[in-house]
Amino acid sequence: MCGRSNRLIVIAFMVVLLVLTPLMTRASKVTLTVLHGQAMYNLDTWNRFLGAFEAAHPEIEVDLIAPPCGEAQDKIVTMTATGVPLDVVFNNCVSDFPTLAFQSAFVDLTPLVKRDEVQLNVRDLVPGTLDAVKQLGRIYGVMFTLSPPTGVAYNARLIDEAGLARPPVAFDDPGWTWEKALDYARHLTKFGADGIVERYGFEPSWNIYVHAVAQGSDLFPAEDYQNGIVSRASIATADNQRIANALWEMHFEKKVSPILNAMPDGTAAWTAFGQGRVGMFLVSLGGYNWPTAQSSVAPWSPGQLFGMAGYPAPAGVKLSRVPGWRNVVGISRNTRNVETAWEFVKWLLTGAYEHPELLVATGTNGVRLSHWRTLAARMHAATPDEWAMSANELAAYVQSALGVWLPMPFQTTILGASEINDIVNQQLTRARRNEISVEEALREAQRLADIRVAGIRASLGIE
Repeated sequence: MCGRSNRLIVIAFMVVLLVLTPLMTRASKVTLTVLHGQAMYNLDTWNRFLGAFEAAHPEIEVDLIAPPCGEAQDKIVTMTATGVPLDVVFNNCVSDFPTLAFQSAFVDLTPLVKRDEVQLNVRDLVPGTLDAVKQLGRIYGVMFTLSPPTGVAYNARLIDEAGLARPPVAFDDPGWTWEKALDYARHLTKFGADGIVERYGFEPSWNIYVHAVAQGSDLFPAEDYQNGIVSRASIATADNQRIANALWEMHFEKKVSPILNAMPDGTAAWTAFGQGRVGMFLVSLGGYNWPTAQSSVAPWSPGQLFGMAGYPAPAGVKLSRVPGWRNVVGISRNTRNVETAWEFVKWLLTGAYEHPELLVATGTNGVRLSHWRTLAARMHAATPDEWAMSANELAAYVQSALGVWLPMPFQTTILGASEINDIVNQQLTRARRNEISVEEALREAQRLADIRVAGIRASLGIE
C-alpha cells in the first residue's frame, strides 16, 4: 500500500511539473517591446523576422506594436509621456524622429556604440550607420537600412526603339550628363495628332535638395549634419535658381516632362512610367528595386524592361554626394533594460544577416557592404523578366552608387529639415502652376524658411 501511495505521489508531482514548467519558462523570459509603424502592412513577415531574433535569444520575447502609419509618431509621444514600457523604436512612419530625440524620448547610444564597435565589425558597415541620428555630440539612432542614392530609372524598350544607347552601368560615369539626359528626353517624348503629349521623356523630380546636393551645393550647412539641428537654410541662391529654371523649362518650354507628377489625362507619373508612358524617372524611393517595390502602386506592364543609371550631373560636375533615403532605430527612454534593447539593435546589424530572405522580405535592404554585394543579384533573380541589366551590371551599379551615397536629412538627420523642405516644395509648386515665377518662389521660400528656422531654434532654447 505504501509503495502504491509513493507512486501516486510521484505521478502527481510529474503532472504538476509538466503544467508549471511552461508557465515558469514564460515567466523567466524578458519582454522586449518593439514599435514599427509599417510592420502592420507586412505583419506575417515581421513576426517571422522577429521570431528569428527570439530563436537566437530564447531568453527574450518580443512584443510588437504595429500602429497604423499615420499614428506612429503620436503613439510614441503618448507612450513616452505616460511611462508605458517601450524598448525599441523604428522610425518608419515617424514624421520627426530628431525632434523626439531632442525631447529626450530616446537613450543616448554613444557609450554603447563605442563599446561594441569591434563586435559590430564597423568596416563592413555603410559609413554613417552608427551615428545616423546625432545631436550635439550624442547618438540617438543607428541606421538599419537604406535605399541607393537618387538615380535614373529608364524604360530600355523605349530607349532601344528610339535608337539610343542604353545609359552606362556605373552610377558615377562622367559620360551620363544632364545634357545627355535632356537629349534622351527629347527623343523619348511623343505627341499625339492633337498636339497633346502621349509620352513624356523624363520625370526629373522637383526635389531641389536632391539636385542641389548632387550638383555640388546644399540647402543646409555642414555643421547642421554634425549637430543634427537646423541653423540656417540656403534656398534663394544662384545655383538653386538655375536648377529650378531648368526643371521649369523642361515642361513649359521643352515639353519633355510632366509638371505636377501627372500625365495630361490625370494618370500619376509613377503609374505612367510602369505603363511605358514615361521614358525615364528620377528615383529616390525604392532605388533599383523600383518595379517590385512599387508594384502595388504602379503595376509594371509586360514588355517594359527596366534599367538604372546614375544621377545625370551637368557636364563638368563630378558626383561626390547624391542623396538617398534611410531608416533608423533607437532605444526608448522607457526601456525596461537598455542592454536587452541594445542586444536587439546589434542583432539588426549582425545576426539578422543570417536570414537574408526574411530581411529583404521585410523591405530591409540592410547596411552591411558584404550583404549589398549579393543583394543586387538576389533582387535580380527574383524578377529577371523586369530587368534590362544583367545581375553583374546591377551589382556594379549598386556598388558604384553606394560610393557617393548621402542620407537625406529629412525625418532622421537634421531637426527642422523636413519643415524647411516642405516650405520649399510648397512655394515651388506655385511656380509649377505658373502662379509665380521660379525666382519669386525661391525668395518667398527663403523668407518663410528664415522665420521658421528662428522659431524652431527659439522653441528649443537655442540662439
